[in-house]
Amino acid sequence: MTFQNLSDVTAAMKEWENIRNNPSGVVNYLILGNHITFIKNKKAEAVHVYPGVSKDSNELYFFLIDKEQDIQQSDADLFNAITICKADLKNLSALNTQEYTPGNSTDEISEAEARVRTQDWDRNYADWAEKQITLTTDGIFKAFYMPADYMAEGSEYESFLALKPNSQSPTLYDADIVTTFTNNGKTTYYDTCMPVPPLTPWTLNSFYLLQLV
Repeated sequence: MTFQNLSDVTAAMKEWENIRNNPSGVVNYLILGNHITFIKNKKAEAVHVYPGVSKDSNELYFFLIDKEQDIQQSDADLFNAITICKADLKNLSALNTQEYTPGNSTDEISEAEARVRTQDWDRNYADWAEKQITLTTDGIFKAFYMPADYMAEGSEYESFLALKPNSQSPTLYDADIVTTFTNNGKTTYYDTCMPVPPLTPWTLNSFYLLQLV
């Protein structure tokens, strides 16, 4: 699908919203992709990540916009601030890079933890999605809050859907995203991502694109 304006983006987000309460509908799109690649165009405190789908082309997308840009402004400026990523399928092990020991960043996790979380998604996403929709009040994610302090301007990153253990949840997991950066054959793994919902006054006010859906 070709996105030409903000209406195309919000239409895809609305299609996701329309199937959020339908486990089979959600799984039919999640099966299409667990991975995106993007270039960070400028420094930002955080990135808001929104899912969207195209029924006509049967594709899953994620729309990325810096927290600072996810505000009321002209449709053209909003659209130009969005990075459009078509999801595809990729296994974290396909990175095939050297093992990396986490540094001092509080956003970093170990390679082993990254693999566990992404493998939990790959193996359990269908069962998790059905339980998340039927057993919880939050339902499936509408967006993610992705801290981006560690992201360098002009650098390429890869993000993988993941599941983070949560013993307090009826599903035993929370939706998650693991982001990677590879340089000189070594990969760093990042994960302090938060799914939305839960909806709070803060998320309702700061995730402007949700107000358009």
